[in-house]
Amino acid sequence: MGPEASAHWPLASAIAVIAPSLIAPIASYGRETLNNRLQASNERLKQLSETDPLTETMNRRRFMEVAEQQLALAQRYCYPTSLLLLDIDHFKQVNDLYGHAMGDRALVQLTRVMAAELRETDTMARFGGAEFIMLLPHTAREGALSLAERVRTAARHHIIKHQESETSVTISIGGVTCESSTTPLDRMISHADKLLYDSKQAGRDRCSIEAISGQSPMPVLHRQVS
Repeated sequence: MGPEASAHWPLASAIAVIAPSLIAPIASYGRETLNNRLQASNERLKQLSETDPLTETMNRRRFMEVAEQQLALAQRYCYPTSLLLLDIDHFKQVNDLYGHAMGDRALVQLTRVMAAELRETDTMARFGGAEFIMLLPHTAREGALSLAERVRTAARHHIIKHQESETSVTISIGGVTCESSTTPLDRMISHADKLLYDSKQAGRDRCSIEAISGQSPMPVLHRQVS
């Protein structure tokens, strides 16, 4: 090795030692940034898969998952759970008279109005079309009826505005309470759907709540329009 090469040897050795320590943090930062982006993307995709795109509330599939979990807890600890099905009355007329933009605005605004009446422990989802569903843990029959009435009244008095148009709508509600939370979710939904139909047939803008004790339903409670 010549004198000139020997002079550069300490520098080359130093670079060989220092370079990995400089490059490693950069590579690590790059991997960490990529992992963070992937995690954020996955979380966003998960949120989109569980959320109704219009109302930004829970979608039907996610509601069914959460409701099954909640009912399992209720059955284990023996507390009552109520389920409500809510449907906007004459919603097709809103679309026909004012257009689908007004119909969309009605769905978005009523979602917020209804959600404002719920507790943090309650779960709400858009169930399809103009129909919504709510699960109310630790809620017996009278509590479910009281909440349903608050939701119904709040919706009835809310003015929906879009551009130069404004209107209001009413909702009908069918609900069921399982005192021991041993009733399967699909049976609760089926009962609530029947009671929602009863509310429609009775004149709309009202609530029908029924408590289930074992296999035999108790008499239906109808609350007249206020």
